[in-house]
Amino acid sequence: MGFVLTVGDFTGGLFGDVFPACGLISAEGEVTIDAADCAVILCKSSPKINIKNALGVIFNGDTPPENLPDGVQLISVGIGAKNTVSISSRAADSITLSLNRTIHTESGVCEPLELPVPASENADIYGYMSAFAATLMMGSS
Repeated sequence: MGFVLTVGDFTGGLFGDVFPACGLISAEGEVTIDAADCAVILCKSSPKINIKNALGVIFNGDTPPENLPDGVQLISVGIGAKNTVSISSRAADSITLSLNRTIHTESGVCEPLELPVPASENADIYGYMSAFAATLMMGSS
């Protein structure tokens, strides 16, 4: 079974509360990743990262990092529908997350879908979208 690596400042409380619990590891310093079963979440404050192999790299598509790896599945999250994951609606106590195109998962592929989840009005929507993408890649939706 794979794991999720968060690089930079990420609140992992979404895993286990809103999304299924998974193997979650955090990295703060310079890191090299070579794990085919790892979903990597790049956060705002991501340090230098060298990705040789990963199941996928999740990043903010509205302000993407300068150097994204080649040869690895890239999953952008953001407000615009051009991102792989976005939100399709928001209410005072929930948001509906949207997977806009097929992604590769640990067990095959996941087709586009929407998922409503509980969320407060001041929730970090990028955190929710990133956790949603990682959960789908791990096959735990």
